[in-house]
Amino acid sequence: MDLSVSVVLTVVGVILIAMDFYIPGFLLTALGVVLMIVADVLCGLHYSLTVTLSLVSAQIICSGAAAWCSLRYFPRSPLGQRMMLHSSLASARSSHSASTDLIGREGVAQTVLRPSGIGLIDGRRLDVMAESDMIERGSQIRVVAVERARIVVRKL
Repeated sequence: MDLSVSVVLTVVGVILIAMDFYIPGFLLTALGVVLMIVADVLCGLHYSLTVTLSLVSAQIICSGAAAWCSLRYFPRSPLGQRMMLHSSLASARSSHSASTDLIGREGVAQTVLRPSGIGLIDGRRLDVMAESDMIERGSQIRVVAVERARIVVRKL
């Protein structure tokens, strides 16, 4: 057996490990490690311990280098740029957070509130909840409380 079979299995294994950083799942890394172990066993059966240990050392060094290069240079490549998110979500607000400045504002019930539904307050459609009884569609409403994401209204 030629040593090139073990080298080819090692190269394929290293490539699979480098690809696993960007493809979800652990399958590619597992397959790459299995290929490298097969390469080690084949090398150990046909060559001396020194050659086998040299191959294992080369595998460790090449795997680390491939992982480093994959993390360092792939994000800058055209394919890597297509996979990356380029906008920040730090300034985004949750649509579920209601503001306390709505207290006292008036609007119209867009749907029947039994007890929850949609209200039009300051030109915005909001999820609202009736304070006590059912409120008919089209009724005038006023915001009486804001509790976390819940906007409580009362019929005028």
